[in-house]
Order: sequence, then structure tokens, then C-alpha cells
Amino acid sequence: ATCNTIVKIERSVWKLAERYGSPIALPGELAALDAAPLGLYAFPSPELLANADEQLLRSDLWGYRAPRVIQLARTVASRGPDWLLSFRGGAYADGKGALTALHGVGAKLADCILLFSLDQDGAVPIDTHVRQIAARLFRPHLGATSLTPRVYEAIAAAYRSCFGPLAGWAQQYLFFAELARSRPAIDPPCDDL
Repeated sequence: ATCNTIVKIERSVWKLAERYGSPIALPGELAALDAAPLGLYAFPSPELLANADEQLLRSDLWGYRAPRVIQLARTVASRGPDWLLSFRGGAYADGKGALTALHGVGAKLADCILLFSLDQDGAVPIDTHVRQIAARLFRPHLGATSLTPRVYEAIAAAYRSCFGPLAGWAQQYLFFAELARSRPAIDPPCDDL
């Protein structure tokens, strides 16, 4: 999300799940070993989010996005419980087209949904960081251009060309490697081990 940090997005999503999602319990025997609640919650369904309280969402770091989240949830819920899941086995282009037709869903968000939720392993979410990685590793000419829809698709196609049907996951590995590379090294707490 533009003007958002990973930490803020993570906190917002956790709070959303905690407020509207169902608690996640350990299955069978594992539950008996851990009597304490996990404090984990499933991501809420569109039907639950469609009835969310806007002021509570705003207070949970969603800010001006709160009414957009609710409206988008209402739109998705109105299409039926299996609408999103119908893109799981279908063509990537069909899923991306349907998602980007929703108000407030751009190419990157659509690709995130397709990759992380709908088993579309070739979906490549592109942002500034992913573009810089592509420019450094295999498409230098795309590093100095604006991230227009045409450039977005060229970068995604480059990832798919290099990494095949698992390009979306390859992009994630490269992104996390870049994060690790840019963080300062931390000394282990026990040097004498």
C-alpha cells in the first residue's frame, strides 16, 4: 500500500483478523498439549467485513481506507461465497481482470490476491522494490522508467520468463533476500556458544 510500512500493514491485518475473524485452534492432540489460547485468528470472510464498523476499522490503523474495505467486502460478498475461489483453477488473466475491475483494486493488489490466496503461482506483484530487483538482476533498462501499467506487465513477464510457473514465489524470495541484505547485521546474544 502506498505510504504504508510493512509493520503498519501487519498490525492492521492482525487487528482486523482479531476483531472480525474466528479464533484458530490447534487440531486434536496438539490442542491438548497447549491449553493456552494461541491468540491467532482467521482472516474474516467478506460477509463479516461487509458489516464491519467503520469507526473501529479507522481506529485499527485503517484510516481513510476503512470505508473502502467495507464497500469492497460488500461487493465481493454480493457475488457469492465461491466467486473468489472460482479463480483458483482458472486462467490468470481472467482472475486478474475480474479483480482489477473492482473499485480500489489495482494490478499489485490483484496479483497479491491471486498469488497468496488463489494458487496462481505465476502472479507477480510488482512494486518499487521488486522493480529495482528486476532492473539489477535481469532488466536494467526498466529501472529508470516510471511504473506504468505497461512497465508493470513487462517486469512481471520478465520474472515469468526467468522463473517460469513459480515466478510469483521466486519474486518473494528475491524480495526477502533484498530485505535481509539491507538490514544491519545483529550480533548473536551469546558469542561464547
